[in-house]
Amino acid sequence: MSPTKNARAAIKKVPVQCSFKQNLLALCVLGCLSGRSVEAASYVEQGRLHDAASWRSEEFKRNWGLGAVGADFAYARGLNGAGVHIGVYDAGVDLRHGEFAGKANVGVLMADTGCMSGTVLERGCFYSEGDRAAVTVIDSLPPEALAGLEEAVADGNLTREQLDEYLGFVGTTYDAHGTHVAGTALANRVGSGVHGVAYAANVSAVRKFGNTYLGGPIAITDVLRLPLPTAAAVDAAYAQLHKQNVRVVNNSWGSAFSPANAAELDTALSETQTPVYSELKAIADNAIKYGILQVWSAGNLSTANASPQAAPSAGLHPSLPRAIAELEPYWLTVVNLTKELTLSDSSKRCGFSKDWCLAAPGTDINSSWVSGSIETENHYGPDGAVTGFTVTGDNPELGYALSSGSSMAAPHVSGGLALLMERFPYLDNPQIRDVLLTTATDLGEPGVDDVYGWGLINLKKAIDGPGQLRVDTAVNMDRPAGGAVVWQGGAWDDWRNDISGPGRLEKTGIGWLRLSGNNSFAGATLKEGILELDGTNALKGDVKVDGGVLRLNGSLAVEGDYQHAAGSTLMTGLAAPADPAKLHVSHQATLNGGSLYLSAQPNNDYLGQRYNILQAQGGLNGEFASIDRREFSPFLSVSQVKEGNTLQVEFGRGQSLASAANTPNQRAVANAADAETLPSALLQRLTALFPEQAPSALDTLSGELHASTQAALIENSRVLRQAALDRQRGTPGGIARPDELKQGAWVQLPRQSGQLAGDGNTARTSHSSTGLLVGFDHTLEQGTRLGVVAGSSQTEVKAGARGKANVDTYQVGLHIGHNWDAFGLYGGIAYAQHEIQTKRRVSFPGLDNRLSAQYASRTVQTFAEANYAFNHGAWNWQPYLQVANVQQRSEGFNERGGIAALKGKRSQEHVNLTTGGVRFNLDLGKAQVGPSWLSLRGGLAYTHASGDLQPSTQAAWDGGRVMSVSGAPLDRLSTRLELGATARLTRDSALDLSFNRQHGERTRDQSLTAQYSLQF
Repeated sequence: MSPTKNARAAIKKVPVQCSFKQNLLALCVLGCLSGRSVEAASYVEQGRLHDAASWRSEEFKRNWGLGAVGADFAYARGLNGAGVHIGVYDAGVDLRHGEFAGKANVGVLMADTGCMSGTVLERGCFYSEGDRAAVTVIDSLPPEALAGLEEAVADGNLTREQLDEYLGFVGTTYDAHGTHVAGTALANRVGSGVHGVAYAANVSAVRKFGNTYLGGPIAITDVLRLPLPTAAAVDAAYAQLHKQNVRVVNNSWGSAFSPANAAELDTALSETQTPVYSELKAIADNAIKYGILQVWSAGNLSTANASPQAAPSAGLHPSLPRAIAELEPYWLTVVNLTKELTLSDSSKRCGFSKDWCLAAPGTDINSSWVSGSIETENHYGPDGAVTGFTVTGDNPELGYALSSGSSMAAPHVSGGLALLMERFPYLDNPQIRDVLLTTATDLGEPGVDDVYGWGLINLKKAIDGPGQLRVDTAVNMDRPAGGAVVWQGGAWDDWRNDISGPGRLEKTGIGWLRLSGNNSFAGATLKEGILELDGTNALKGDVKVDGGVLRLNGSLAVEGDYQHAAGSTLMTGLAAPADPAKLHVSHQATLNGGSLYLSAQPNNDYLGQRYNILQAQGGLNGEFASIDRREFSPFLSVSQVKEGNTLQVEFGRGQSLASAANTPNQRAVANAADAETLPSALLQRLTALFPEQAPSALDTLSGELHASTQAALIENSRVLRQAALDRQRGTPGGIARPDELKQGAWVQLPRQSGQLAGDGNTARTSHSSTGLLVGFDHTLEQGTRLGVVAGSSQTEVKAGARGKANVDTYQVGLHIGHNWDAFGLYGGIAYAQHEIQTKRRVSFPGLDNRLSAQYASRTVQTFAEANYAFNHGAWNWQPYLQVANVQQRSEGFNERGGIAALKGKRSQEHVNLTTGGVRFNLDLGKAQVGPSWLSLRGGLAYTHASGDLQPSTQAAWDGGRVMSVSGAPLDRLSTRLELGATARLTRDSALDLSFNRQHGERTRDQSLTAQYSLQF
């Protein structure tokens, strides 16, 4: 069928080039829909948050482009494009493919008003449905026509490649281009096949092309039934896309036009009456009207480029913002990269669209595909010429294929934009586009060049915010960042990149925006919420705080003016006078009130110090109306001080430390600290505490361990006293002493433990000791018994968390007694020397001292007992009365180990003890109810104590006022229980075991002793 001249002329006026290099030899069917459905149902995601490597599955690796653009890092941040709608304006997307299953996809109807048919008729209306791939019919030519074509090849009028390409495409096929593009952008991640960049996003498919009939190679035929969408059809389609909340449309198509220079491009852009321009202008108008981003493939070539620099410039469609300036924020051009990340030799370069151009993988991209058998019925005109056809049935094969071209590069960008739209839900579409542009990895010449534009998209960097502010950028922070929750709050985000650029930042919205990098953009205005600057910031323009909170965790240098309005807050840390202020202004700083919020730094000695807040080289006007010092202790006062063009704050004394004390010991320590007139290091740390922290700090500073140790030693004096009085009774439990035996020796192993419960003022104190006592006694002729006892012991005293003491004790005693029949009277005196080593830790915020001391203490005690024995067979009962006077004297001490070390004075305590009770002894030999060599005994007594029942220590810090600190108190009344057994080994020797327990309101004490005695 011979072409007509008019049809040929029409083709020349409408140079449609699908920027897609088809290669059927690359077609590789990997699976079918039914197989994928089973796997999808059972798929369990292996990817984990914050672990990019865990997302690199076999499915991920089947498209090398995913790793090249850093999609795995976006997934590890919790991003997948969920809830985002991507428009694919292409040859239709076969939504029957399993890669699109389970999504909220839409096949958009694009048609002229009133057009109700998908049949393409000459001079007919335009109608397409996006959920099916376009169908192309290429008829074969009669033998005589083929012979003519061979002659045309021989004559040089037709290339052999063109003829071979035609012969390879003869038949009826799906145009799988749109299906492949959509899969690259958003195919499902289900464990098989290959997934898209934003695998959870949805697609709204618009089919740009009607079904096509070709009677021969395009170069020699005009039987091309491919009407272009009218502006009205485009408008209707975009109205649907807007209603579906589509934010980005992928356009992997364009024209073959490649401008040789700027003038040629400008001339082409000025030809506004062509059908091509009509459609393009309608897309542009809708992009501006609805704010929808347009991603364009740069275009492809049929011949290889000699070098990237020699590649032709992207043509009409990608370069349209050159003619319509207000379109630029919504436009993106994409060039095709190879696996080596160089420009493909079949790709156009960015050229005149470089300022909105990116590079992305587009060579050998694996994605979804549709093929299969199609049944059609042709339509004929009156002259018998084919005027169109209708698809009457099809049997699609839904699989996968490798394909190359800038068409394959563009959906990597569209998918990346979808991930960023999920990541930054508070940014508008042009701002999302600028994040992707300004975080790209630079390729080729440094900076934005005409081959690669901004460079390779880098989602790893893009998810951390923009790299530049290309234009003045208003951020309405009204919702939290998308993806993994890394910060609790209603509306927040953290931009971690170093941000430069000529644009200013305007922050509105109630949320919190943190900039963690080192930034150098052109100034900022804060109107609402919190703007936090953590890095080193040098902004090239004015900074205005007109509401909200400017939080300086880092530093801010302003190359311009700084203005602070009433109702605003500057939140900053402190810089020492020798250091520059956190806020440095090169011109004037004007403070019209507002609040200064001071941030505390750990381990800072604030008292008596001045800190720089703001330095303004051009002058400092006004001051803050108030200081918010909630992060500082009320023990400090804060005031503003101006030193020339520098604003400082000065810290003085606030409320007294004694106001936070709850106990006498705490008040003693606090009063001593409050008496300090100069800001000592210890006082600086104390005044940095908050009232709720002060009591425990005052307790650890008190040194009550020293006083409590004295109380424990008074308690331990009972061991030797009891041993001496027991010997005077003849045996530990023996009431009957053989008169004929004149002397005896004994050895005792006592083990004692107990606790002093404290009284709210002091901590619970526990003590334990082990020792050795040896004694010798002799009976005079008149029956008076004399004895001597000596021994040593090791005692450990723990005053809760307030330290411990280890005490080595050496003691000696004398005792005497006489029995007048049933009445006995005994007495004695003992002396003990104690070597005390203390260790305690004074630890609270800002201070950690480990203190130690070594000093001596002495105990002198006198004691007496009177008793009367009642014998009844094997039983012996003995009521008794004991009195004792215990005097405890400690030397002064000097602690070492830090500024909290105490210097203690000598101390002395006197305690009087009166004990009344009754004891019994049962001689089993006489009772004839058990072993004849065994005696059992017990007793119960009450003790009344008087005197210095709460030992105290007088101590002071170096140069400080003396404070009196009490130790754990002794009980005034206590009960004593005694149990024991004596085994007579021979007539002259015995082994005794005894248990004693003393119990009072605050004290618990128990001892276990084993004694061997020998009479001779």
